[in-house]
Amino acid sequence: MEEEKDLEGMEEKWLLKEHSKALRAFIFLFIGATIAFAFWYVVVSSSTVSILFQTQTATINAINSKVTAHLSFTANMSYFSKIFLNNVKVLIFCILFSFIYGSGAIFILTWNASVIGTAIGYSIRSGIANAATLVGFERIAHYFQVISIGLLRYAVHGVPEILAYFVGGLAGGIIGIAVIKHDFGTTKFEHILLDSADLLLLSLGILFIAALLEVFVTPAMF
Repeated sequence: MEEEKDLEGMEEKWLLKEHSKALRAFIFLFIGATIAFAFWYVVVSSSTVSILFQTQTATINAINSKVTAHLSFTANMSYFSKIFLNNVKVLIFCILFSFIYGSGAIFILTWNASVIGTAIGYSIRSGIANAATLVGFERIAHYFQVISIGLLRYAVHGVPEILAYFVGGLAGGIIGIAVIKHDFGTTKFEHILLDSADLLLLSLGILFIAALLEVFVTPAMF
């Protein structure tokens, strides 16, 4: 469907607008998966959590940032480079999976949803455990505060980061479908490549902003 829009010869600004419809669908899918993972992390027993979310927890511990708002600018920039390059690697996998399997990037995005959902669930669960000592309205208010902070802490950089993966995956899928339909080597295919290049540049720009938020904004806020 998205590749057919490219073949219609639409202007680039209109193409990006049309692709936004597909991106919205992907975003809602990702948000739903993230909320589901976070919900089950919070409600199931600790013994079950340690089994079901073992891989996600190990991943979070492996990439957990040691950066705080008090570290030097040089140290933060070094960490920023690592974060950005790691995200670019994930973006490349999204593009390749979409190019080869069409919707293959959804597997990577679902994995990211499980990791972010686990991180959010852990934050909420830890806060609720601390709130258990409170009583009355203060306790209820603290519950809502914990949930809000848990969501915002990872949404600040997580949402634009995942959006970049969606955009990159969409670009890879468009090229893949064009090749399958034997449009390779035609003028229309060049137009598709141009549109895909726009999407790739957009995804890199979003990833750059997401990395800045993760390193410099999130630690200062939380």
